[in-house]
Amino acid sequence: MEWPRPVMTNRLLASLPTTTVEHLLDSATTVTFRNRESAVAQSIDDSVFFPLSGLFCLVTVMEDGGMVETAMVGREGMGGGSTLPVASRGLHRVTLVPGEAVQVPPETFRQLLHEDQRLLLLVARYQEMLFRCSAQNAACNRVHPAHARLARWLATACIRNGAADLQVTQDFLASMLGVRRPTVTLAVGQLEEQGVITCRRGSIEVLDRDALLSQCCECFGLIEELQARLFD
Repeated sequence: MEWPRPVMTNRLLASLPTTTVEHLLDSATTVTFRNRESAVAQSIDDSVFFPLSGLFCLVTVMEDGGMVETAMVGREGMGGGSTLPVASRGLHRVTLVPGEAVQVPPETFRQLLHEDQRLLLLVARYQEMLFRCSAQNAACNRVHPAHARLARWLATACIRNGAADLQVTQDFLASMLGVRRPTVTLAVGQLEEQGVITCRRGSIEVLDRDALLSQCCECFGLIEELQARLFD
């Protein structure tokens, strides 16, 4: 059976057997999340989401309200409480970059996990990959300069989102990187002066991907390699 092209832009869905996708989509709905305060965020711990565009950003929030991103999910994967190891639930929050996703009810997903060994194995591998990406992000946040981390974030986001135009603000980027707004403003300004990106109100567009990649820290390649192994 040939599935609608927009649905199959999600790489994880596209890698599953036809019967599994059919069962997932039988009770699924397509939802739009417009900002990080979307209704999707309120049910993120229950349902499972397969992004078609936009981003789910997993962040750790401190007592003083400070936060930093630990992992990013786009149209290569899935987001929601059922995709996280049990020990990690409640320790993280999800913020959103506008887009669309296929939303699968938790009871449907849990039932299929029991019945479909291929899905169970893929989810287990996905959890392991997400954990390793989080560990790499933690190291990156500790040792790499802000401008290299910003370049990595923008390059990764473009790949995950499938578009060079990202609906993000500099305040949002500062939260994701765990730095102060002036630090992001300086790094963004440097990239814009070099013609790598252009900024508009509420969005950033990547103009020169190769130039952006040249300024990324080593973590970009390492995280992309971890993602690629999931589908080997």
